[in-house]
Amino acid sequence: MERQHVSLVDSPDAQESTPREEESVRRSSLQTLLGEGVASSVTHSGMKSPVHSQVQDTSSTVCASSRGVSGVSRDLPAVGPSQAFGSVDTVGSQPDSLQYRSRRSVRHKSSIHAASRTAAPKHNLYVVQLEGDSGGIEMQAASQHLLRAIRMRTKYKSVDKGQREGAERLTPPVVFTFETGVIQFSGQRTAIVSWEQFYDDIMELYATMQHPDCRRACSQRLQVLEEKYNLYKLCNSKVENSDHRRDVGVFANCTKVDNGVHLSYIMNAQWLHDHIHEKIEHDGEALVWIPPDKGEPQTLHATLEQLGFADAGQPTIDSLGLMPPSEKRRYHYDALDPELNRAGRNCTELLRLFLTPDTVNNGKYLAEVAHAIISQNDERTHSIQATECVIDLYGTSTDNWEKLASWMQEHDLLNWRCNRWLIALPRRHMRQDSMSDIFETHQQHLENIFLPLFMATLAPEDPKNASVAALLQCIGGFVIVSDEEERDYGFERKLRRPLEVPWSENVCDLYFAYHIWANLCSLNSFRRRKGLNTLQLRAFAGGRDRQIDVLVYSYLLCDSLVNGVVLEHHPVLQYLYGSQRIGLIMLPLCNNGMGLPYMQNPFPTFFCRGLNVTLTTNRPLLFHHSNEPLIEEYGTASKLFQLSGTDICEIAMNSVMVSSFPHETKALWLGESFQDGARGNMAELSKVPTARLELRYDVWHAELNIIMEAAKQNANIEVGDGLTPVHSVAGYSSVSRSLSNNLGLGDPNSVNLHQTATLMQSGQVVPPLTRDPHTDFPRVVFVGPLERNASDTSAMPLLHRALHLRSQYVRKHHFCDVDVWAMRSDEIEHAFRRDDTFDEDEWMFKTVGGVVVPHEVHQIPRLPKDMFHYEDFRAHVQELRGIIENAHVRNFAARRLNILERKFMLHLAVNRSLEAGTTASKASKNHDFYQATKVDNNVRMESGMTARQLLNFIVSKANNNGDDIVAHQEGREPQTLRQLLQELQISPSTLTVDDLN
Repeated sequence: MERQHVSLVDSPDAQESTPREEESVRRSSLQTLLGEGVASSVTHSGMKSPVHSQVQDTSSTVCASSRGVSGVSRDLPAVGPSQAFGSVDTVGSQPDSLQYRSRRSVRHKSSIHAASRTAAPKHNLYVVQLEGDSGGIEMQAASQHLLRAIRMRTKYKSVDKGQREGAERLTPPVVFTFETGVIQFSGQRTAIVSWEQFYDDIMELYATMQHPDCRRACSQRLQVLEEKYNLYKLCNSKVENSDHRRDVGVFANCTKVDNGVHLSYIMNAQWLHDHIHEKIEHDGEALVWIPPDKGEPQTLHATLEQLGFADAGQPTIDSLGLMPPSEKRRYHYDALDPELNRAGRNCTELLRLFLTPDTVNNGKYLAEVAHAIISQNDERTHSIQATECVIDLYGTSTDNWEKLASWMQEHDLLNWRCNRWLIALPRRHMRQDSMSDIFETHQQHLENIFLPLFMATLAPEDPKNASVAALLQCIGGFVIVSDEEERDYGFERKLRRPLEVPWSENVCDLYFAYHIWANLCSLNSFRRRKGLNTLQLRAFAGGRDRQIDVLVYSYLLCDSLVNGVVLEHHPVLQYLYGSQRIGLIMLPLCNNGMGLPYMQNPFPTFFCRGLNVTLTTNRPLLFHHSNEPLIEEYGTASKLFQLSGTDICEIAMNSVMVSSFPHETKALWLGESFQDGARGNMAELSKVPTARLELRYDVWHAELNIIMEAAKQNANIEVGDGLTPVHSVAGYSSVSRSLSNNLGLGDPNSVNLHQTATLMQSGQVVPPLTRDPHTDFPRVVFVGPLERNASDTSAMPLLHRALHLRSQYVRKHHFCDVDVWAMRSDEIEHAFRRDDTFDEDEWMFKTVGGVVVPHEVHQIPRLPKDMFHYEDFRAHVQELRGIIENAHVRNFAARRLNILERKFMLHLAVNRSLEAGTTASKASKNHDFYQATKVDNNVRMESGMTARQLLNFIVSKANNNGDDIVAHQEGREPQTLRQLLQELQISPSTLTVDDLN
């Protein structure tokens, strides 16, 4: 037989030379690539073999044409953390040229510091596009619900910072009214959303969360977002990592904010332990405590003796209850609560002396620790760190604000450059700190919280309000902390004014949160008219599944959510949080200490999906060990979640964006145009490449566009209410699809044009072109440059060589090369029939070198001239082993396999509903597994049946074919099946599967 040589080069010399001659040339040219490193690969990259050169030139032409068609030019509008997505300019193709053009970087559109924004040039990046992505079947049904939910939040966030007030001065006298539980001032222009409207929105949001189509659509789109990021990371990681040379992606130099650390827990346990022993040694005679049964203050030494600490060295970290038990998952732990601290009441009393401001010495010990730790951040000159310290306020007394402000002023805790104060409203402690009859109604409680703030805003120069007014200048916002209790009474639409609700009734979280938001909305409007700072609203969600109320009202009312681990189980809310860029402040080390294993924390999933996540320490006293708890938090996440330097810098940038620091401070840290998103990014300050910000911007704008387009198609909805449609990437899709169709590359089911013509000329039957008439599946498209990495360049010839070696032994037959009619012949005798041209008696078979060779009777048997000998085979195996063990080849192959896997996962996420939807709305009816043709490619003949089938077969033969001879041992008579079963004492009627074992 004559063996055809597979080659991509139409060279006469190549055709005439034998494979063995070619082998010697190729083997000598590839030895250096296998033995040398990167330097050698670069040296030989210019001397490509003809095969390699031809393939590279061909691929370059096709890829360049594709990228030329998809050249993109776009301008990014301003986008901020609290701003809904705006419009995006039309994205289209450039039909005037098919040469490769890099996308113009958005940084060149900005006139401010344009020269400094040079991280990750756009022409070096890959962009993932999805042609024809409409969101799937479920999105078409869920789009109207999701669009209403997105518009729903706008009603609340467009008024909560006094946006409607303007700059006009108030006309005195200013009068306050408190009719429906909300303080309002005369001349107020902000219309507070009514309780009835809030109730309707909450109920509609609950219905959207529970809608089956919404849940499926959001789950699918979240998976699409995650796979888009994974593909971006795989393709662009080298470009992002190279930015380290320009100080981009270096976590040590980026600005980061601890977005919610409790003041009483701001130090680590060792620091507190040393501080306690220092005070015992040097300040033992100071009056610090009044026993419950005595009216006389006690010194620190006397207090220790009375609390059972006779030895001054007896208080240890463990004995004070500063190591939360980890035997089971806990949803709440407070070392200052004697019911929760297993160390006992005496240890709790000792901790209160050092961790609370309301002590005999006026919280001196806590102030000293807080001052020492917060001052460290202000003294830093590099690697800026800031904190948002949380301090509790119960509102159970009319002078709570005055006492807190006086304490901070006395200990010089107000004026910090790198610290903002957050006021926590813990509902659990509010009930514990007050007697059931301390108030008559809930309105009195709201007055204690907000009326002092309105008075301090109205007359800050009044000596009575001076301390509170100074504190207000340093406050960033409020944090609502749920008590996580289940309530039997419902959530009603009819308004019950706080004046009518008795204090003894523990109202639901939704009622409490609405009135806090409404009063804060009026306060922000008043402060905006006075030219003062406004305040944020956050919520703290516990780890219980019943914290859904907190997630729901946080979406409507709050700027950020703290500890949103429960969000993992609510895909609709998770999708809405991401689309609205709501801050999601996570605390994985704290969750780990409370029983949620660190690696089960949803933080990395949220980050990959593009949610606006950041990290906080929350309570370093209980869960951290170093003197830099924020660095410990970020470092642990980086190592265990395998986050890159760019990932950590992006999270740190998010912490600045969601923080309550004033605009001027953020501009100093991130650049004066930080609110412009990718266009205003200053990489030398944020340490985040502009391409990463563009990715986050693009994917969520694409999601919003899908929702709006699907909603308009279903109900002809007019776009409005602050939402602007995002134009689809139609230019690239249409031109690319046309180009693919012309080249025969677009449809995997298409038949090559050359093959079709060949079959038609030969009179053979052309296989039918099968297309799904019900749907058009989105396609995953890469837009980007050719890879020209030096290590990849050295790997290419080796991979081509490995493929060429296989082609020498295993030739892949094409459909057009096979005689179709011969394949369909059912008579195998035709292959051996005797005719005039073939006489079987004239041929013989003989073994030559271990190979059976057919030859004519009168000829000497020889191996075919073009067949490799065993020595050649051994050389090829050794060469292939060297290729496989080459580091560049291994790295390249691993990376490309990961990209293929992620491509498939993205395809699966986008097309899951189209490929296999529900029966009622299935887009394609021909994907039935039971009707599909299947082949079991490797089943052993003796084990090809099940145990039940084998048992039925044996019983049937024993009953119907007992006289068949089944055994004939040497020297014995033949045995029938019946005789054999009798000899083995087996009865067919009692035989079971267990007997067969």
